[in-house]
Amino acid sequence: MRWMILAAVMSVSMACGGGGGAYDEGGGYDEGGGGGENLSSSVTIINDSNYTIYYLYISPVSDNMWGQDQLGSEVIPANGGTFTLTGIPCDSYDVRLVDEDEDECIVQAVDICAQNAGWHITNEDLLRCEGYQ
Repeated sequence: MRWMILAAVMSVSMACGGGGGAYDEGGGYDEGGGGGENLSSSVTIINDSNYTIYYLYISPVSDNMWGQDQLGSEVIPANGGTFTLTGIPCDSYDVRLVDEDEDECIVQAVDICAQNAGWHITNEDLLRCEGYQ
């Protein structure tokens, strides 16, 4: 099931810090390092929902392809689990989250560096994506 939610509805806040990855033109964010002139952001995702997040994809708003799964073999556990994504260029991104039930939530046009703390995901946010609110 596809969930849609606008970034303005969610309490999105992100911190800028150091980084070492690069978004490659092949459609994926490469955490391994590399060039790029604007690698200065990081975001901590705090999962305050009752659902474990199994996949996290990002894509620049201007791109129509999702990047690679940023969690790899990790998950963001329900009820307070966290994950920090580092070294992504300051830009606007669409973010795709997939939970334990394989439901997905797409957050559109998140401006990574315009925020200043962690991004809290709640049950209400996920239900809104699913169309229940």
